Amino acid sequence: MEKGKFGISMAFYAVLGFILAVLGDSTGLFLLAGVVIFVEKNEWASRQIIQAICLMMVSSIIAVAFNLLGCINWTSWASYGTGTYALYSAWSKFRDVVYYGIYIVVFLFGLLAILKVAKGKEAGVPLADKFANWAYGKVVVINVQPPVAPVAPVQQPAAPAQPAAPADACANCGAPLNGAAFCTKCGTPAAK
Repeated sequence: MEKGKFGISMAFYAVLGFILAVLGDSTGLFLLAGVVIFVEKNEWASRQIIQAICLMMVSSIIAVAFNLLGCINWTSWASYGTGTYALYSAWSKFRDVVYYGIYIVVFLFGLLAILKVAKGKEAGVPLADKFANWAYGKVVVINVQPPVAPVAPVQQPAAPAQPAAPADACANCGAPLNGAAFCTKCGTPAAK
């Protein structure tokens, strides 16, 4: 695997990036991105770090959305009765399920990405890989075979016709008999 200016393998940077993404360490991940993108200037490692940032951002965006919805002052609504408390309780459980679900998804995609980049392959985080390729202007070509039109079978040219054996010819090899009782070529008796 290729090593950078500091003698560190590019795969190490990529693995570290996904570890930081899974742990949710945005400061460390952005510092690492700065080193890889601006100092090391390695396209492959930079695309992997961008994918790690995108993976981390998924959980952050969901958390921000729920926090915005959580700004509702539930305690002031508690004076309206137990129905409001039940609504708050249901909302809290739903939020927790979504948080844990997102964390599990980020963890699994991060783990798969770590296993891939450790071998020097693309991380392949869905949608994040397309964004990283777009950021570097890389076009990924998918080998798609065009449909093949049916081809008519090629007809073999007819074999040249054998010249007809003369009436006075050997029945076995076709050699002319010239009135002889036996074929001079194969010795077959002439047909009568």
